[in-house]
Amino acid sequence: SRFVLVGAIPPWLPLDLAGRGSAQGHDPYPFILFQAQRIWYYFEFSVPIWAEGRVVNHHPDLIQFAQWLAGTFSNGEQVAANPGRYGQIELIFRPLPQGFGGCLGFYGEQAYAYAVERPYRQVVHRLLWRDGVGIEVENYRLPAAAEYVGAGLAPDRLRSLDFSTLIHKQDCSMVFRRETGAAGDRFVGQLQKPKGCLVPWQGRETYLVSEAVLTEHTWTSRDRGFDPQTHQQIWGSDLGALEFTKGQSFAPEIRTDP
Repeated sequence: SRFVLVGAIPPWLPLDLAGRGSAQGHDPYPFILFQAQRIWYYFEFSVPIWAEGRVVNHHPDLIQFAQWLAGTFSNGEQVAANPGRYGQIELIFRPLPQGFGGCLGFYGEQAYAYAVERPYRQVVHRLLWRDGVGIEVENYRLPAAAEYVGAGLAPDRLRSLDFSTLIHKQDCSMVFRRETGAAGDRFVGQLQKPKGCLVPWQGRETYLVSEAVLTEHTWTSRDRGFDPQTHQQIWGSDLGALEFTKGQSFAPEIRTDP
């Protein structure tokens, strides 16, 4: 949906805001145009719309999800209970101190415990609540990822992120829905577009199947790649999901004000 606002420009509003947009792959958000001499202004901005739901950025479930996600995680207990079956992996989900385009944002890092200084996955997430759908987690790639290695434990370094340079991983968003019942209070997630998230692997194309469950103290995930033609599994664990336990919490860094 699109909104337009016209009126007099206050003298303190800088003109150099004209033309700023959001991360790659999004409609202007916001896009601002000005007429000369600060006489009139014209604001036009687009709110991203998904056919199934209206975007709301401070739903209570979204805040709860973000607070549970914010922290460090390790599957060390799973490794100890199953010697030789799993590699020990360390995860970090650090809230972006500046947010992400008016939404909650995270920087994520994933590395083997013996090489935490060489993460094999770095990503920026933007979190959105969509009415009737749940929580959408968008994924963005950092072009200069090496500059941010270790920034999950040094969040001030994340303030230099230039969102206009991030590369949106199209069709790779996850959608989480809250479930309560015998299994307890949890968020269960899967890809927004099954078979739509393509991942290259050793020179061939695969589609990603990703499943995740978040609770207050745990993160469970399983990623697998399949051949688009035969639908046979090409990569990923045959031993089931990876089970992570939360270590340090960054929940206090999540803003709860609308």
